[in-house]
Amino acid sequence: FHKEGEILPFGCVGLFAPRWFVSLWAVAPRNCSLRIWDIMMNEGTKILFRVSIYVLKMLQPRLLKTFADDLFAECTLLQNSEDIAKEQFWKDDDKFIEEVFKVKLSGSQITKLSASYRAKRAAAARAKAKKNLRHETKTL
Repeated sequence: FHKEGEILPFGCVGLFAPRWFVSLWAVAPRNCSLRIWDIMMNEGTKILFRVSIYVLKMLQPRLLKTFADDLFAECTLLQNSEDIAKEQFWKDDDKFIEEVFKVKLSGSQITKLSASYRAKRAAAARAKAKKNLRHETKTL
């Protein structure tokens, strides 16, 4: 969706990612949810990231169109997991899982991306704390 190192405006990712990532497993069609959970118990959590990437890939044309029109609408679209669960790509669980496993993702990639995300979040939190401190100092 965006170039590596580029941050989406207004902290958009923080608006939808945690809620969307967690709720997706609760609203996905039962046949796919059971397959995903089964794979996770057998092979680990990497499947959750693969499914998320695949879902975003399938939604990409719609997201890019929405993003071009209205950033807030894009974030809202991803917050509404129930709508995502109605997408056609979930219908055939065998095909869905086959496509999910085509997503190439290594444990080291997940670790690297997680570390990068945590560093960006920490830097943003430090900047916010510094700004708040300056504001408090001015009001005294």
